[in-house]
Amino acid sequence: MSVLILANDFPPATGGIQRYMHGLAVALRQRGENVVVIAPEQPAASAFDAASPIKIVRIPAARRFRAAQNLASAATQYMREQSAAERIQVIIAGNWWPEGYAARLVRRRMGVPYVVMGYGREMVQTGLNIGKWLMQQLVIRGAAGGLAISHYSAHQLSRRGLSPKYIRVIYGGVDPHRFVVSPATAEQTRHELVNNDQHILLTVSRLV
Repeated sequence: MSVLILANDFPPATGGIQRYMHGLAVALRQRGENVVVIAPEQPAASAFDAASPIKIVRIPAARRFRAAQNLASAATQYMREQSAAERIQVIIAGNWWPEGYAARLVRRRMGVPYVVMGYGREMVQTGLNIGKWLMQQLVIRGAAGGLAISHYSAHQLSRRGLSPKYIRVIYGGVDPHRFVVSPATAEQTRHELVNNDQHILLTVSRLV
């Protein structure tokens, strides 16, 4: 299958969504899928792309409607230049905005279905803006499916009109080859934190 990923949040920029989208793209490539990512240009992108196992098409960075238009234009142009054997079969929108809106434009132009990612916070913060809320409904209801990082996020997608039978939960994963902690290091860290047999609860997150 040939998959086109629209990712306004993508490495080398740092962040949870950036890491998740890159991990998803690499995992699909490792499964044998033909994957292409369209992402905005940013500092150090050339070096990152050269070392990446997936094809990345960079476009000018922009905000708001211009970002959506740039993504849609680049996706449309890329698809028109591909041969029948390389034809994109599905688009993954990294977020409902601007990627989801861009994917919806491409679907109207090229007839290719799209699925939209759901994280949670971005769907509940519409700022009482009726226009933003309506746009969100339009994008999510127009999707062929949804990919959520949790059951809470899946519920948010279904609340906005996407049938639960077309939603799949893909939890954030951990690369066991990159994040390796030896028992000795774990024990040393434990002694630095407590000096008895108390239980330690570790929460991996960021405080924002």
